[in-house]
This record gives sequence, structure tokens and C-alpha cells, in this order.
Amino acid sequence: MSSLPWRLLVGLGVPFVGVVVCLPLVDKVPRYFFGMPAVLDWMFLWFGLTSACLAACWFLHDRTAPDEND
Repeated sequence: MSSLPWRLLVGLGVPFVGVVVCLPLVDKVPRYFFGMPAVLDWMFLWFGLTSACLAACWFLHDRTAPDEND
């Protein structure tokens, strides 16, 4: 249970900061990447990064935790 703050930070905190906090900053970038505005590329990037954060939580902690049914 001691790793709960770490898991919450990686699984929820990092994606929250990346999307909610940084999105207004990225919205001011007038550039286009891959034919789309930077803000859309930023959102698509965070789809994968959020999954990576959740996978990191599972691989680094929850994978070795016993199941509740056992």
C-alpha cells in the first residue's frame, strides 16, 4: 500500500498535467505537424502516453500483486 501515491502520480497525475495543464500552452503554438494543428497532435500523443503511464503502473507494481480472488 505504500506505493499508492506513486501509482496515482504516474497513472493519473502525469496524464492530467499533460492534458489539462499543458493543453492551453500548446494551443498557443501556431505550427502544424503532420498536417494538423499542434494542439490536435498533442491530444493524439497523450492517448498513447496515458496508456503507457497506466501500463507502467501495472508492470512496475500491480503485475506482482496477488489477485483478490486467491
